[in-house]
Amino acid sequence: MEKKLRGILKKAIPLTKAMGVTIDKHDDRQLSIHAPFASKFNHPGTAFSGSLNIALCPPAVGRFSCDCVRKG
Repeated sequence: MEKKLRGILKKAIPLTKAMGVTIDKHDDRQLSIHAPFASKFNHPGTAFSGSLNIALCPPAVGRFSCDCVRKG
């Protein structure tokens, strides 16, 4: 399922690959990702909103996709 989920994310949100977003853990209860932000901060030291958006979308899309696949 994790391989299928990576494919779904790559197709639905192509920027996840460019941003280095990876799946850390996936099971029936949780989906966690890793999104490196070291180079995604602006001069006040906060993350760019686009970077935050890319980090927040994959878990939502991934969880929804997993639920759809599991329920048929």
